[in-house]
Amino acid sequence: MPGRVRFIDHGGVQILYLDFTGIRDPASAQDAVEEAKEIVTAQPEGSLLTLTDVTGAESSPAIAKVLYELARHNKPWVRASAVVGASGEGEKVFLLVRDMSRRKLTAFTTSDAAKDWLVEQARAT
Repeated sequence: MPGRVRFIDHGGVQILYLDFTGIRDPASAQDAVEEAKEIVTAQPEGSLLTLTDVTGAESSPAIAKVLYELARHNKPWVRASAVVGASGEGEKVFLLVRDMSRRKLTAFTTSDAAKDWLVEQARAT
């Protein structure tokens, strides 16, 4: 589904928002990942702050694999990464993706908390 990846502003800081909300099948997840990769690779390395929202997304092994591939792919471009919506079964997927990709991904219960943290990361450097 086009339009799942976009820049948002929070406190004067640009954050790349990756909207995986409600994704229930691997094909939709893959479409969103391809959109994300195109935008990510157009940015300078080490420049991005990302917020990935997986609220209501299916926590299947196939979708976890797609998310893992995205996390691994994005590593050179991302300074800090926050995830929201990873609860219940989704938390297991989040932990698996984080551990397998060897990325510092930080989980939050709300989008506002995640965005505030990303702003702090931007200002810390």
